[in-house]
Amino acid sequence: MICFVALCFLTVASISQTQTTDLTDVSVAQIMFEVPKPGRVEEYEQGIKKHMAWHKSNHDRWTWQTWEVMTGRDTGTYIIGTFGHRWEDFDDLEEFSKAAKDDFNKNVTASLNSSSCTFYVLTSSQCAPKEHENSHNLSRR
Repeated sequence: MICFVALCFLTVASISQTQTTDLTDVSVAQIMFEVPKPGRVEEYEQGIKKHMAWHKSNHDRWTWQTWEVMTGRDTGTYIIGTFGHRWEDFDDLEEFSKAAKDDFNKNVTASLNSSSCTFYVLTSSQCAPKEHENSHNLSRR
């Protein structure tokens, strides 16, 4: 179920994302699936807000989006992602990523039951032509 949800929002998010690559480049998304510990959802949400504020104050140039799964088996899971990158973008962030991990551990980890990180690559050969791309049409598929 998480894979289906991820595929749906990856499609919509890759279209709406302000960071774009042309279709000759690889378009990579980094997605985290996080489940707060029972009874600690508010603490988790406050921790994520602090962590995202840390990203902003440290001049993170990437856009991060967060979803909460509201129905189905994965209700209560939070999905956090950034889209439209090249593999090289991740190579350039080694120092920043270490500092981000330290801040995440400080603000979020204590309230987490589970967390996983996955990378996805947009397969442009399976996408609708640009003139047909909009979230309304995609939601009917």
